Amino acid sequence: MCRFLLLTSHEPCDVAQTVGQFAAMCQRSRGSDGDWQGDGWGVAWWHEAEAWQHHHSVAPIWTEAKIIQQLPPTRQLMVHARSASFAHQKGNVAYNQPYLWSSYAFVFNGFIQGVRLPRSIPGTIGAEKIRYLVQERLHQGVTLQQALQGVVDVLVRHSRDIRACNLGLSDGHDYVTYNGNPHGVAYYQLHHTQHDTLRMTSSEPFGPWAWWP
Repeated sequence: MCRFLLLTSHEPCDVAQTVGQFAAMCQRSRGSDGDWQGDGWGVAWWHEAEAWQHHHSVAPIWTEAKIIQQLPPTRQLMVHARSASFAHQKGNVAYNQPYLWSSYAFVFNGFIQGVRLPRSIPGTIGAEKIRYLVQERLHQGVTLQQALQGVVDVLVRHSRDIRACNLGLSDGHDYVTYNGNPHGVAYYQLHHTQHDTLRMTSSEPFGPWAWWP
């Protein structure tokens, strides 16, 4: 399953070392079936001109140290390392997250079985469809947290089983997350850390920080 990282800070901070440590974690990380996170990656950072900047690639995140070292200081950061669900979905950079629109950045990872939505939703892969549902709710004027919770409610009603459903959403100023891990599987657990003005949420602990579920 994919891995992701969200970061927020009161002031712009250097993020290259942090993303490098996240990349090293992704290289080591394996699901119970040997699943890896080497099917491309993406990073989005909030520019002080009030817009997201981004880099997306089909290369494994740990092979692009040069790109990572060039990341500028930022207050908001979102990184996603992809594990494609199906072989025919590999090698398409359009599928790589974070997904960006307007002032928002969104990431998803999960394992959801038997999704039968009552209407057609734009998108080729599941993550794109979930992104569309989040957009719909934000257009209704709800908060970030309400948007995520509303999408989760839809997925719960129209899925046979949710093994994992983890969501992250930022408006460029702050982020919220949802950790859907109903079976309590360690691999699907999000982790959180905070130090002074820095706050992060990650799919797995990494680096020198103290993390908690």
